[in-house]
Amino acid sequence: MTGRLAAVDIGTNTTLLAVAEPVGGTLVPVFERAAITRLGRDLSRTGVIGAQGLAETRAALASYVDDCRRLGATAIRAVGTAAMRNARNRDEVSNAFREVGVEVDIITGDKEAALTFLSAVRDFGTDGRPLAVIDVGGGSTEVILGDRTGISWRRSFPAGVVRLKERLMPSDPPTSGERDAARREAKRTLDGMPRGAERLVVAVAGTPTTLAAIKNGVNVAAYSREAVHGTVLTIADLDRLDAMIAPMRVADRLGIKGLESKRADVIDAGIVILSEAMRRLDADSLTVSDGGVRWGLLWKMLSESGQSTGDWQVAATLTGTGSS
Repeated sequence: MTGRLAAVDIGTNTTLLAVAEPVGGTLVPVFERAAITRLGRDLSRTGVIGAQGLAETRAALASYVDDCRRLGATAIRAVGTAAMRNARNRDEVSNAFREVGVEVDIITGDKEAALTFLSAVRDFGTDGRPLAVIDVGGGSTEVILGDRTGISWRRSFPAGVVRLKERLMPSDPPTSGERDAARREAKRTLDGMPRGAERLVVAVAGTPTTLAAIKNGVNVAAYSREAVHGTVLTIADLDRLDAMIAPMRVADRLGIKGLESKRADVIDAGIVILSEAMRRLDADSLTVSDGGVRWGLLWKMLSESGQSTGDWQVAATLTGTGSS
């Protein structure tokens, strides 16, 4: 495998692309795109991926294929996560994506967690400190514990921002009763997560990166990896943001600097899940990562090509990120 590598993460809420250049056993970012396509819209109610989410995701993928060709990416891989795992019509959806040139590997929750961890340990595991990685998605939340030698514990929990919002917080704004019910559900769903405050907690995906952008005052149009990657969010930050955002109507949230319009209706659900996960982990703060599944997939591709070196190739093997 030579040349630039491209990875696509097709999630319940977002469809993400990352293109990187292998240089000296590491990866140099070349290009990234993110689209909120809401593939899992109404999935928790209907059990199937609907026409709108399918069309928007298919269009994003077609555009990403053009980007990859333009940038000279010689290897492109795409993975589907919770929405595609759970949808009764996943074969139909896969065929629609294949028509625009994207072959999707629908991965298990464990493999999703492993890819997320591989990205986080590459960025934040260099000092040997154990990590707890939280990936709040649209349909599920993955929690992974381990260090640069591999994963010690991982689980995919059926708690995601779209699922929680649609099921328990449908009002605009959500009522106090709905918010209490959502927090109880998140707490119940995340039960069984190991406690322990000695770990560095790393959070990936749109919820933490959006909250970091809000905290740092980053305009949506000016968003970049550098603007949020490594930002520290405390429990007090989350409580403050929750108190500010949750009582607001979606239309009013659009005025919040750093909050993307298509994420305005689910950001409150994301805060609930993220804060409950932190409390379960006995964590006072977390570090935000702009990596995630797509970057874990890129590191896996690099490892398979024989171009990665040292401990990172060992980590790629131990995380069990093979094919489904």
